[in-house]
Amino acid sequence: MTVPAMNLDACRAALLAKADECKQAVSRARRALSEDAASMSATTTHREPQREEIVERMETAHRLLRQVEVALSRLQRGRYGRCLKCEEGIGLKRLSIAPWALFCLECQQGVDLLQYGAGTHQRRIGEPSLSGSDAHSFWTEWQQDDSESDTHEALAGRR
Repeated sequence: MTVPAMNLDACRAALLAKADECKQAVSRARRALSEDAASMSATTTHREPQREEIVERMETAHRLLRQVEVALSRLQRGRYGRCLKCEEGIGLKRLSIAPWALFCLECQQGVDLLQYGAGTHQRRIGEPSLSGSDAHSFWTEWQQDDSESDTHEALAGRR
């Protein structure tokens, strides 16, 4: 598959808007954590689940912001729309839904397996999955072929 023809200005605008949204979400979460810390008392164990939820939202927004920044960098260098792993086109439908997508659907499944562990990742409805042997093959290829700096940039923001 080749890189799909797309309006790069519209992609840039969507990515910049998402970056702003993520930055605001991180700022709101930090503010909420600061306010929570300032008002802590000896009996705040009932607020711990709320605090964990705020931290999780902040981490999610930060990871997404990192993906958006990598996508903007790739756009600037003329690499936008190509999968970080296989170098094939990501697909116009996928990019229209998530302009910050860094991997084609097949490679994203491998990333999910690496990130969440085989068998523990909850797939989205309608999303195909890799079988055990396919997952092992992907893992082996990933280990051998992850030299591109964008791959390291993309995964560096993940925990």
